[in-house]
Amino acid sequence: MASFDVIETSGKAYIKAWEERKYLLRLATYPLIIKIVFFILIMYLGMENNPIQQTLVMLPAYFAEGWMLAHVTRLIWLDQRWPMQLSGNPESDHLMISSRSRGILAGMVTYVLLKMAQNAMLSPVLQSEENFEKLASSQAPEPDITMYVLSLLALFVLIWAFRFLFIYIPAAANESIEHFLKRFKSYVSSFYFLGAWLICYVPFVLMTTLLMGVIKIVFAGNIDMGLYVVFIGHLCMDTAASIVITICFSYAIRQIMQGPHKEPMA
Repeated sequence: MASFDVIETSGKAYIKAWEERKYLLRLATYPLIIKIVFFILIMYLGMENNPIQQTLVMLPAYFAEGWMLAHVTRLIWLDQRWPMQLSGNPESDHLMISSRSRGILAGMVTYVLLKMAQNAMLSPVLQSEENFEKLASSQAPEPDITMYVLSLLALFVLIWAFRFLFIYIPAAANESIEHFLKRFKSYVSSFYFLGAWLICYVPFVLMTTLLMGVIKIVFAGNIDMGLYVVFIGHLCMDTAASIVITICFSYAIRQIMQGPHKEPMA
């Protein structure tokens, strides 16, 4: 069974993110701007409750974010930075550019496909929100055993599939997806991923909640402007969380696939 130290790996991710904060901020600037612009467009067009339309509009932002996270992966896995520094040797530089381009493209496309799959799964839930509100206001029937069984089955499947949300990491590092699936084939592996994800993500959720409270007070007289500022703050926190999570699982997956003592290639 593939396993890693959840606390240690998550701690390393926070430390690395702080040490590389200037580089990561520069790397995230343009993807974050693109993300904010297209999210404001979604709000302006009134697509908040339509995941399918949101996905189509946000595709450029997903590609930009995938590009960013692919570079974050290669920073941890291969100690490579953007923009790439050429050595001056045409043959060596050609091989480096070719390898790097394949990894960035693979990680970026895989990330976008994963985002589209997540939105497709959320679509039925969000589109039926009005129906749930109607049922809540009326006399809803008592849930039966079938509903409980289906809920447990759905939870089982979600936990089983959770680790596959991060296959963009080995793809960005030019590693075999098949190798990743073999190393993390155990159901228990998902609990390690879930635990590390919670440690990396929950602090940003708490900071977002505090930020929203402050923004609501500051913009109490202008609700519309406050709403836009809240969403922009949420997108900034979400981007920062995605970077820390990618760093964390880059360390974890590299350790399992290459061994704990193998240093990143130059």
